[in-house]
Amino acid sequence: MSTLTMIRHAQASFMKANYDQLSPLGEKQSRVLGSYLADKGMRFDKIYIGPLKRHWQTAEGVKEIFLERQLPWPEPVLLETLDEHKGMEVMASLLPVLVDRFEVLQQWKREAEEQPDKARKYQLLIFNHVMALWAKGELDVREHGLAPWADFRAQVNSAMKQMVSENGKGVKVAAFTSGGTMSAAVGYALKLEADEKIMELNGIVQNTAMSTFLFSEDRLTLKSFNELPHLEGEMITFV
Repeated sequence: MSTLTMIRHAQASFMKANYDQLSPLGEKQSRVLGSYLADKGMRFDKIYIGPLKRHWQTAEGVKEIFLERQLPWPEPVLLETLDEHKGMEVMASLLPVLVDRFEVLQQWKREAEEQPDKARKYQLLIFNHVMALWAKGELDVREHGLAPWADFRAQVNSAMKQMVSENGKGVKVAAFTSGGTMSAAVGYALKLEADEKIMELNGIVQNTAMSTFLFSEDRLTLKSFNELPHLEGEMITFV
């Protein structure tokens, strides 16, 4: 059997003008992850990285540790289908309409404005609510030029099939990606049909968490999900 370790990116810049950029804490998280992987003797025969800046920055933090210790680090392969879903774009396009439609969103938006110190909490509540609606197919996103959740799942399924088909027996593969992508990969491996449940998984995936799959030509099995043995305390983040 071969092993695929999917790794979520480190903490990005939530609520900043450019989310797709690791925070200072995120940069530290990536190096701690690198030290953990090196200490545990984990070596990779092939490395895939998604197209986002935060994917590559996280991989770079791990790479720095490996090279400092003179450990092998294969030339990464860019895999576009490891991209994150377009939840942020869905939020930006539909939130004004949805706030008028759902009283609970109005309440959370008001709370965020009245309590700036808790704005992050309410922004996450709003985001998770809208994402659940999107995953269940209750939002007409095509009229806004956006793809439905089903298209994202098909994209991730394609990524998983490619990584399995391109690697033979006994190969150790790493893939740096995002929480939504990792959750959809779990859905693919477990043949889950409840899209809103997959979206719920997305909400609990921690930064630099690892999910491991075992695979062969005709088999893909989830071994572990959302493991974070290398971080503790204030180092643990979700966005």
